[in-house]
Amino acid sequence: MTAISVPIVRDVVVIEGPDAEKYLQGQLSQDVATIAVGGWAWSLLLAPQGKVVAWLRVFRPTAERFELDVETGFGAAVAARLGRFMIRTDAAISETTRSMTAVRGVDVDGAAPILWPGVLGGDVIGGAPSGIDEGTADQLERIRVTAGAPAMGSELDAEVIPA
Repeated sequence: MTAISVPIVRDVVVIEGPDAEKYLQGQLSQDVATIAVGGWAWSLLLAPQGKVVAWLRVFRPTAERFELDVETGFGAAVAARLGRFMIRTDAAISETTRSMTAVRGVDVDGAAPILWPGVLGGDVIGGAPSGIDEGTADQLERIRVTAGAPAMGSELDAEVIPA
């Protein structure tokens, strides 16, 4: 596969405060306490009935800040679901977006991880590394589908129970 880079935008839900880790530990499928500062991990956010709210990446830039990176259009649902159960918790929720560059076909140091079987790459905050050809959204989608990687709104939605 030829290496390509494609600009993307992701929704980001920020949970920040002294109780952020403890709160997310009870809300996400990932053991967030084991994510090192500067580290990334994939997780599911589920409804109380076990259905998928979001398939997302957790980024921990500081000990008390977590950034939940989800496909565009799903940030509001993540923030709403998390806000509904945040009672007596010293943490705040906010929403934003993040410009990234999806790089596929080559390893990229420091990139947010992807879980696409057989595909090298990651998502870089900001612009693409030099020397990589610019691809299209259609090419990126074709690579994802060929790898069998799920996406919110396609293979994953509010009716899916991951178990």
